[in-house]
Amino acid sequence: MKKNSKRFLTALLAVLLVLLTMPAALAQNAREGDNPEIEIYCVGDDRAVAPGNTLELYSLAQSGDKIQSTWKVDNEEIATINEETGVLEGKKTGTVVVTATAKNDPDLTSSRSFLVDAGVCRILGKDSYPTFQDAINAAETGAVIEVFKNLDFKDEITIDKDLTLKTVEVSPNDKFYDRPLVMKRQSQSACLKVTDGTLTMGNLMWDGNRDNYSGSVAMLTIEKGASVNTSLNGNIYSASSSENGGGF
Repeated sequence: MKKNSKRFLTALLAVLLVLLTMPAALAQNAREGDNPEIEIYCVGDDRAVAPGNTLELYSLAQSGDKIQSTWKVDNEEIATINEETGVLEGKKTGTVVVTATAKNDPDLTSSRSFLVDAGVCRILGKDSYPTFQDAINAAETGAVIEVFKNLDFKDEITIDKDLTLKTVEVSPNDKFYDRPLVMKRQSQSACLKVTDGTLTMGNLMWDGNRDNYSGSVAMLTIEKGASVNTSLNGNIYSASSSENGGGF
């Protein structure tokens, strides 16, 4: 009987020990990896800042509430950041990693990469360009154009070759990729006209609501013989449709 009692007490203590340590273990696991409790965002959602310019960063909890954080960068030759306000200032072209640490819990941190670049987009593996039109002109058939700033289209741009157009991924597994950049029409014409080849698009928001104009105009027109491939994830459309055959 005594042996059974001792075994029961030993088993009971083991269970209590597991229950007492479980919350701490779960909290530790939640903080490891990508630290999902805190994320870094940028006012305007741009992925890049030009040398001499600034981006305003902020951190959010999973609940959507802002978190007061302290800020640092991994390379102050590329960019500097105000430790208290999260304002990032570009210094020279490159990539910088920004880390935010919650003031009320130093175990809560998150890091994101930003480009320092004077352009608005780049041809993958090559140069960046100050305008989207410049990138289109320079791109060879089959090129990938990565956009890292929101774009306003005042004039229609013609695409006459196979191209891929997508939001830039600054670093592998970049969670900013979940937030598409905005292609906004600012005139009565469409943003893009595809006259030849196939345009493949990924993770872009097409916004047809421009200032000081009411009416329905296509964001993108596609001429017969050309095509658009939207198989890449994340495209969001807020516009009317038109084609000599179809469009968005």
